This record gives sequence, structure tokens and C-alpha cells, in this order.
Amino acid sequence: MDEPLPRPEIARGTHGPRPVSIKAIAAMAGVRRWTVWDCRDPDLISERLQTVLSPILRDIEAGRIRFVRKAIGSGDRGLRGSTFEVEYRSPQAGRMPPPQPRMVRAADYNEWARCQSCGSPHFSAFGSYFGCDGCLGEGDRRMLDIGHGS
Repeated sequence: MDEPLPRPEIARGTHGPRPVSIKAIAAMAGVRRWTVWDCRDPDLISERLQTVLSPILRDIEAGRIRFVRKAIGSGDRGLRGSTFEVEYRSPQAGRMPPPQPRMVRAADYNEWARCQSCGSPHFSAFGSYFGCDGCLGEGDRRMLDIGHGS
């Protein structure tokens, strides 16, 4: 079994820049939602919580678990908002694809390829391109006028 992630890494994984569902992570770990919410403070993370959250956060980082925001309700009833749906995914059979540039056309984008510059597997769509979340910071996104992705 892998070593548990360090407490600060668990805090980043549950409350970091990637959209995650605290409710879904809590259900996967078999703990209360507020227990995961309290993980934003590394001092409140117990050894047991480190042990149960580490494999879940590793799967999120690797892209095997992904959270997709979906609209809920309808305009007729006045219900509006969004919720996260959990997608469990498996990488392509065989070898991983070669790395891709930090900015790639949508037609050439491969969701399992890592960035050739930083090695991150996380890319965000903008227009007809995908950009590496690890390489393109807020300044780059503002300069390119692409926002933060969705």
C-alpha cells in the first residue's frame, strides 16, 4: 500500500484550484462532509483521514476520478444552480500517449496525455484550444483573454 499523502497535500487536494465535490469525496471516504471540509486546515487531519483520503486524491490527480459541473433545475420552477457529477474513468489500454504541448488545438487534444513542459495531466478548454493548467497562470490567461477555463 502507498504511503499516505502529507497533510498539506491533502489540504490542497480537497480545497485546491481544481473543482472537486466535498460531498462526493466524503462519500467515497466514508466520512462526514464536514470532516473533509475541515481538511483545509492541515492540523485537523488525522492519520486515519490521511489514509482514507490519499488513494482518492491520487485518483483525482491522475484523472481516474473527475468532477463535472452539471446544471440543475429549470427556469420554469425557479430552480437554478449546479451540482457535480462524478465520472470514473480508465486510461487507454496499453502505453500512455506521448506528451502534448502546453497549448494544443482542440482537434489534437488527448485527454490522457501529459504536458510536455511540466508533466501535468490537467488541461482546460478555451475556445478551440486546450491549455495546461500547470503552465498557463492567471497572467497568461488574462493576456490571452481566455479566463480560467471551465
